[in-house]
Amino acid sequence: MLHRQLDRKPKAIACRVATTLYGEKVEACIDTGATYSLLSETVYEHIKDKCPPLQPARVRLHGAGGQDIPLLGVATIHVKIAETTYHYPVHVGGLKSVGLLLGLDWLVDHSALLDFAKMTVTVGPRQVIHIGESVQLVTLQTDTVVEPHSIAAVRGTSPQQLNSSGV
Repeated sequence: MLHRQLDRKPKAIACRVATTLYGEKVEACIDTGATYSLLSETVYEHIKDKCPPLQPARVRLHGAGGQDIPLLGVATIHVKIAETTYHYPVHVGGLKSVGLLLGLDWLVDHSALLDFAKMTVTVGPRQVIHIGESVQLVTLQTDTVVEPHSIAAVRGTSPQQLNSSGV
């Protein structure tokens, strides 16, 4: 029934959003079931020279199945979503399925309002972030404006194209 209301095929719904961390495009998952935000070790290795040194983690994290999540520490990072940059401490550790997990700590600290009927997150007084099953990150070759709820052909490259060419 939920899938019909959202006009979607019956498949898993995940709250994904495109982010940029120090110029690196990273897919993030908004996870209301996660107490703390978590950055994957892989992404951290790409940005560690651009962010402050890791601080010791003061908590132990566990996955949904109860397994321990190994942590390297806590990093305060700059997360850009749309046109807004957020400076926020995240745990760095064994996150495999996505580059960044924005947990309840981030959602509460930024007064986020989730609207699952519209698949949006409103952060602060004005920023509305559209969320969905997955995000196709692209780098545009020129500045392009695509109006909401529209389709536009643009020239660009995606990480999948870059990875398949060996770059």
